[in-house]
Amino acid sequence: MNELVKKEEKWKLLYDHILKMNYGETLLHKEIEKIIKESKDINTAKYFSIITKTKKELLKISKTIKSVTGQGYTIVNPDDYTDLSLKHIKSGFKQVDKGYNILQFAPVNQMSKEGLQRHRHVSDRVMSLQAMVAGGCTELKLLNKKPSKMLSLNN
Repeated sequence: MNELVKKEEKWKLLYDHILKMNYGETLLHKEIEKIIKESKDINTAKYFSIITKTKKELLKISKTIKSVTGQGYTIVNPDDYTDLSLKHIKSGFKQVDKGYNILQFAPVNQMSKEGLQRHRHVSDRVMSLQAMVAGGCTELKLLNKKPSKMLSLNN
């Protein structure tokens, strides 16, 4: 129980520190380690679980951080939220696509009758899901395109 309280305090310390920061500022791993009193290299799992908890809580108040490889985390600018969300959506689509491919290449001729029946039901739904997500991703790409300079000249 004592360990849980310490972890609770650590994410809150980081959360409070980030609240005082401005959009676009970067918080280095070394600074985070000092704030939460946890080494990224010694206890990686604990370090990143504190980061994850902090990110979840920050999002509830319309603030978030994104990783800067090898450096730390940046407070995401308001105009960058859309791009960040699309990055996560694209990642989810890749996972759906991976699941779809696994079903497509499953050894159906070696499945039991019950296994084959389950496979057919799931495959049918996943095929619909994959098509829907692919269409949605295409639509999001079109909606997210920045206006052409030529179009703005016409206004």
